[in-house]
Amino acid sequence: MALCLLILCLLCGSGPALAGEPAPLKWMGPAQLTDPGRAAGRPALVYFSAPWCYLCRKMQRLVFPDPEVSAMMSREFDLVMVDISAAEKVAEQYAIKQVPTVIFLSPAGKQVLRLTGYLDRKRLTQAMRFVAGGAWRTQDWESFRSSQ
Repeated sequence: MALCLLILCLLCGSGPALAGEPAPLKWMGPAQLTDPGRAAGRPALVYFSAPWCYLCRKMQRLVFPDPEVSAMMSREFDLVMVDISAAEKVAEQYAIKQVPTVIFLSPAGKQVLRLTGYLDRKRLTQAMRFVAGGAWRTQDWESFRSSQ
């Protein structure tokens, strides 16, 4: 019986992480957006989602767990997840009209890039390179994308 339960957990993906798998991402809540200690020289990746959003769940299932994506997210950004149904004032403050939406903030809290809709691994990685590498200071997003 215990063996069957272990196999079922592994098949469903709720078992222990296998060696080589990325550690789970450490998301902060929306309250940390205004925390003066948050910046520490790192930009923030603010992910707006909702429990009913299919594309949000798809990103959480397929994009964020990708080893390259999750490693870069953890290494370069403070990660903030905002459930728009639970944090309506924050969603309103950032003028969120659709989910998923990803907003990148400079360490000073300035919005430097906003992307709406489903982001695949390639586009999210490209956006993270744009922000983490500081390209946003000298060129716009479309110019950066076309040069890649």
